[in-house]
Amino acid sequence: MAALTIALGAIACGSNASGTTGPDGGGGGTVTLSGTGVITWVTDTGNQTTNADYSTSAFAALDPNNGFAAIAGIGNANGTFSIPNVPASGTLYVKYGRNYFVVDGRPTFDLGYELMGRPDYASAITSPTNLTFSISNMASWQSGDGIGLFSIGGGAAWNWIDQTGATNPPGVGATTLNMTGDMTQAPDPYLPSASKGDVSWLLQYTIGTSSGGTQYGQLTRYVRDTTINMTDGKPTTMSGTFTAVSPNKTTPSFNLLRSAWASFASTVNPTASVSSNFLGVMANYAPSGAAGIDLAPQLASMFKNSATTDVNLGTLAYANPFPSSWAEMFQVHTSYHVSYMAPGATTALDLYPSVGQQVLLSGAPTTVSPTLGPAQSIKIGGQSASTQLSGVGLTPTISWSAPAVGTPQAYSVWVYHLTNSSGTTQWSTAAVFYTKATSVTVPPNVLTSGNTYYVAISALTSGTVDLTYSPYRSRLPYAWANALTATFTP
Repeated sequence: MAALTIALGAIACGSNASGTTGPDGGGGGTVTLSGTGVITWVTDTGNQTTNADYSTSAFAALDPNNGFAAIAGIGNANGTFSIPNVPASGTLYVKYGRNYFVVDGRPTFDLGYELMGRPDYASAITSPTNLTFSISNMASWQSGDGIGLFSIGGGAAWNWIDQTGATNPPGVGATTLNMTGDMTQAPDPYLPSASKGDVSWLLQYTIGTSSGGTQYGQLTRYVRDTTINMTDGKPTTMSGTFTAVSPNKTTPSFNLLRSAWASFASTVNPTASVSSNFLGVMANYAPSGAAGIDLAPQLASMFKNSATTDVNLGTLAYANPFPSSWAEMFQVHTSYHVSYMAPGATTALDLYPSVGQQVLLSGAPTTVSPTLGPAQSIKIGGQSASTQLSGVGLTPTISWSAPAVGTPQAYSVWVYHLTNSSGTTQWSTAAVFYTKATSVTVPPNVLTSGNTYYVAISALTSGTVDLTYSPYRSRLPYAWANALTATFTP
């Protein structure tokens, strides 16, 4: 479970107007802005909901037409918040922590989201928290095979364990898995507990060949474990036998236009280069209609480093041993490499922004090309942000042009602060803006003179969701495209 990965819970949208206007504002007077936040926890025993606790959260409405004057709000432990006496019409920046929701209407906010795992999930904190696998009937191991672990209720996910720090990974020809992984090293380092209803899936990916002659990974063996109970800092062993599953299903025939994604590189960032391409069919355990909320089991997947030429994959055979309630989701994306160096640092920060999309496999196109491109021509303080800037001021306007491909429903604009920590470049979030417009103005007290920053803009589409008022909700079909600026100083 990655904390806020982010897709959301179900909240009603309406209006809590206390002035003389309707739900979308208009006219004079004031209204009360309000919102709710319900967390939906996706588990093996059914989804559970809890209310976000806003009792210690700071909410405010900032008026950009009045010097960003702030009107304070109130957060409650029952997952609700309100901001009274806000102008009934006009643009507001609704502030929640470092988040700014740029809105013109006045409906009820939905700040809910969905997470993989139980509300009482446990983290692997103490290293080592070893999970040892003693599993027979493994398919004869070949170069390129992989092992994955998923526990939806436990919130744990770790794909390709054998390639990411495990001890005693299988050798070529091995038919028994005797491997150990330290769960603190997992991308989602959480602990399955069968006593709480968690099911743990251990997966073997082997190499298949598409009908067009391209190699890809396919799920061909699995263990469904309902016995392990992990404790932080304690070793656990999963014992069992792999069950073979025949790849008896086939995808549509795919023609992947990798060149279309490669053409976005200079828009993602002037220094960006293609890092990797991914196309896959995933078992999506998220609630019906939701996009992926975390790492997911791969039924069939093709991963190629830096390839930029088109490829006619044909069909991919795959198997699906998971519950029928888990949707088969098609995902494709390209990642790009961009690096930043903080002043005085000697080690760069390597980032991998991406452009991609998710859709139900049943609705996947046969010619696969981007449905949404990155924001273009980003400016900070009226100057092109493709090269390093200085002196942009403490409250600059960040502006951009719409993508050349697709129509975003909204944008998220991330302002990151770069620092030098003992020679290593590190980042932290200064602010995040959510807007339908193609510009935002940074309010006071976000930027600090002498600091170094960069901006990342994500163009987004998310089914029929209004991302302005439900900013953490992701629904299919879902698409994203990231663009990063050069560094700047106020």
